[in-house]
Amino acid sequence: MLRESLKGRLPQQKADRTDKQGCVGKEIHSLLRGPLRHLLEAPLSFDRLSMLNPDKTKDLMRNFKNGDNDRATMVWRLVVLNDWMQEQ
Repeated sequence: MLRESLKGRLPQQKADRTDKQGCVGKEIHSLLRGPLRHLLEAPLSFDRLSMLNPDKTKDLMRNFKNGDNDRATMVWRLVVLNDWMQEQ
């Protein structure tokens, strides 16, 4: 859908790439424990993110902060969503 919406604006060579990757792996750990730590420390807006289970989400965040990287991708998605929601 995104590629289709950017037709004519994005060079076709870029739009046709299939080797793109999101921010995954160790990048997330170092970013959230470094320059983007403020995203991790920002309070989650459960009134705006009502689809989240507050207890499970808080456990997930606490575990990541304590060094558990098993769900780092989910933590990344949550903090980015939370940050985006704060801007809306």
